[in-house]
Amino acid sequence: MLRNALKKGNADRPKELRSWIRTCVSTCRGKGGAMHSKLMLVSRSGATNWIVMQGSGNFTGAAAYNQFNDWTTVTEDQAVYEGWMQMWKQSTKDKNFPPLRFTVGNITSIFAPHRDKVDPALKVLNEVKCSGATNTANGRTKVRIANAVWGDERGARIARKVRELHNQGCDVRLVFMMMSGKIRSILAGLPAKQMVYITGATANKFKDRYVHLKGLAVQGNVDGRSDGNVVLSSSENWTQLGWHSDEQNIIFYDDAAMAAKYADWVDVIYRQAPRTLANYVNSADPDPKVRIKPGSEYLSPKDYPFHELEAELN
Repeated sequence: MLRNALKKGNADRPKELRSWIRTCVSTCRGKGGAMHSKLMLVSRSGATNWIVMQGSGNFTGAAAYNQFNDWTTVTEDQAVYEGWMQMWKQSTKDKNFPPLRFTVGNITSIFAPHRDKVDPALKVLNEVKCSGATNTANGRTKVRIANAVWGDERGARIARKVRELHNQGCDVRLVFMMMSGKIRSILAGLPAKQMVYITGATANKFKDRYVHLKGLAVQGNVDGRSDGNVVLSSSENWTQLGWHSDEQNIIFYDDAAMAAKYADWVDVIYRQAPRTLANYVNSADPDPKVRIKPGSEYLSPKDYPFHELEAELN
């Protein structure tokens, strides 16, 4: 439908004004993985300039009605917009580019593939100190995490950091959709909830409400400030597939209102979530008998049943 519309609309346009659509081979800026970004860049809309919109939601009915997603918008910031346009122009080449990261004011933008760079989640969590917060009621730094899928050694590294912060006294709470048994064991005993509502007589697929967010919020002693506020919003699951794919991450520093909204939203999901780590629903995995290589504790990317889920939702 879109191809036909563009062909008709381009008929009377000069070459430089013609619109187009392209499917990348695997990633648009890397060697493998998948094109998994969720973003829009608009130079002008009405009286608003330099619009960068991004988040966790796909353009589907499931994202709009069933999932828990986020979407952030930055406007009137030409430097941020031009940085994201650099990423976009690279993507149009469908070639292998080096990692792209930059900071403008209190906004840091990070694009996968990451290669040898620090994990975006660990970039934030490594800046956290659990005591001495002056913007929380009890002086403990508040860490709120909502990430859909934790897998592979990458997810385990982040889980170990979250466990460390919990042990050090941080006020940690997290919600998720799917994670491996190894990672669940790392997080055992933490305030963690699985937000997956199962439908159907056999309850063998997750296709109603579930966490699809990929981010976190910190309020407290973070980034060298006792009254710090940090939000990470992203398209990226914490898996090796995400590490190598086309993904976007944006980190907002010193925005107290945004951090409060994200933290409160995680708390809302946490209160509604039906399951804990102790009664994790295996049907959120592709197979209760996890298909893994001998000696490996982790699911591989091909084991995540997103293609089956998408087909059912359609």
